[in-house]
Formats: sequence, C-alpha cells, structure tokens
Amino acid sequence: MFPIAPAFVRDQLDVLLSDVRIDATKIGMVGQAPVIQAVAERLAHWAVTPVVLDPVMVAKSGDPLLDKSAVGALREALLPLANVITRTFRAAAARGAAPETVREMTRAAEKLRRLMRGMARAGCC
Repeated sequence: MFPIAPAFVRDQLDVLLSDVRIDATKIGMVGQAPVIQAVAERLAHWAVTPVVLDPVMVAKSGDPLLDKSAVGALREALLPLANVITRTFRAAAARGAAPETVREMTRAAEKLRRLMRGMARAGCC
C-alpha cells in the first residue's frame, strides 16, 4: 500500500465536486485515518449524497489495506455519512466476524442496522 497525502485527497475532491455534479459516491479503500478524515470532511462540506461505503480492508492476498488504527476513524467519520454500507466476507473474516449461514448474515445486518439507528438518534447522521 502506498499512502496518499490527505491534502492531496482533499484537493482532488474539491476540484471534482466544484466542477461536476455527483449523483452518488462510493467509497472503497481509504487506507489510513487521516485520509478517512479528509474524505469525510469534504463529503460533509459538499453535502454529497447518497454515499455507499464499501470498506476495502483486506486484499485478496490477505494483506491488510486499512491500518488497524484507522478502523475507528472509518466507523466514526465515514459510517455516519453512509446511506448504504457493504461488507465483504473477506473483510469480515479478517476481523474474525465472517457470517457463514443465512441466520448469521441476518444477525450481522440487524446489528449494523441497530448501530446506524443509534447513531441517527444521537444526531450524527
């Protein structure tokens, strides 16, 4: 993984969002907490919606693509902006949480929905 400077990400988002109408945004691999903060800040500033959060956390090889220290920033800064959240089995497995049955998948989805409702009630999204 080659880190990208948060200022570069901010500048790129500002150039794009000031020039092009964006109908939807999908966020994938963000790598590090400062980049996550930059993306969240600019999406909020430009009131971009809807946002699909597809957190790419682990490569097919099994190598991490998201710093462990960035998981909290992902949860706290990007999750509240998301209208749709996806989660791959590989990413879930990397965290020891891969659902294997329909029942486990349903429970995982319900847990995420409760988390989102709690955040909405708290006024963060």
